[in-house]
Amino acid sequence: MTHQSEYESEDAVMKTSRSRYLIAVMLGLGLALLPVSAAQAEKIPATPEISLEQAIQRAVANDEGYKDAQYEIDRTEALADYASDQMSSYANANLLGSGVPAAESSYYSYLGAELTYKMSLKSLEKREDVIKYDVTSKYGAVLVAQAKLAQAKSDAALSEQEYRINKVKHQAGMISDLEYEASVKDYESSADTLDTYVQTLDSAYAALNPVIGLWAVDRPVLTDGSEYAPIKVLDVESNVNSVMDSAPDIWLLEQTAQLKDYELNILGYMGSYRPYEARLSELDQAKLDVASAKETYAKSTRNLYYQIKSVENSYAIAEDSMAQAAVALKGKQALYDAGMCTKLDLNTAQNTVDSVNATLVDLKWSHTNLINAFQKPWAASGS
Repeated sequence: MTHQSEYESEDAVMKTSRSRYLIAVMLGLGLALLPVSAAQAEKIPATPEISLEQAIQRAVANDEGYKDAQYEIDRTEALADYASDQMSSYANANLLGSGVPAAESSYYSYLGAELTYKMSLKSLEKREDVIKYDVTSKYGAVLVAQAKLAQAKSDAALSEQEYRINKVKHQAGMISDLEYEASVKDYESSADTLDTYVQTLDSAYAALNPVIGLWAVDRPVLTDGSEYAPIKVLDVESNVNSVMDSAPDIWLLEQTAQLKDYELNILGYMGSYRPYEARLSELDQAKLDVASAKETYAKSTRNLYYQIKSVENSYAIAEDSMAQAAVALKGKQALYDAGMCTKLDLNTAQNTVDSVNATLVDLKWSHTNLINAFQKPWAASGS
């Protein structure tokens, strides 16, 4: 009895040890799985509805460059105020324009500081324009990718249906080996194309989402996608001149030229003298930079206008094609409902609609991007 009790006691201890071991293992596994579950929860795609305007607002709030530009305004404003105060003492003593080096240096420092401050204001405006163009382009790229993916799905479904029909026909000896092989290759190609457009859409989302403060895996529902209006320009040259008047890059070059013009008429500044010929050459170069920039802007703006009109012509043709495709689909649907055509006929008509729709969406966003670049070329070049 004693030995049996000892065995029972040892067995109980062993059972207790095994239980504790199992509990420890289960707890360990549970703790180990917790981070995985949390990570998986974080990767559940978010699907908020976002308009283009909301996307732009989110991007501006999320952009580090925009924040830096705001801080730069504060910094340059403080420096401009200090330079103005320093110049005031010379102005009160009527020394400005008198040829006194210290007075000239103070005035030149003020002009430079004021120019830097104004340019920081322009830089903030330009950064906002760049963000707007960039977000609009990326927003449209997602919608284009979605339309092309829908077309690819339609193409793949149609190719698969044709392949299955041709497979039966081939087994029955109704089509040749060559015709059947062509059907197989078309089916395989459509499947590959579908995979490509799935990746294209993923890539488009990956480009847009970080800009608007979302994870790459998120799939926001973009609500702006159907608006289209031809551009209205009464006079292209007037628009070209307006663009040049508004361009921050040209404005900066013009201000720099004015600063060089002031330098030409002073004897010395910052305590040193530079030959008149050198200052004159610098002024001529600054004026040449302005003229060159204006010529570049004028040429690119005109080219953009003609590209816009070309896209509008293509869009009008695609709209006509869509109207015809929609009528054809409606007719096929009626015939199919009446049992007078096959499912393949109906799917073929639907495939045509999907194809033309993808073209329309692509042209629409190309048109939008071109108009934005036409109105503010510096935004397109800076994105």
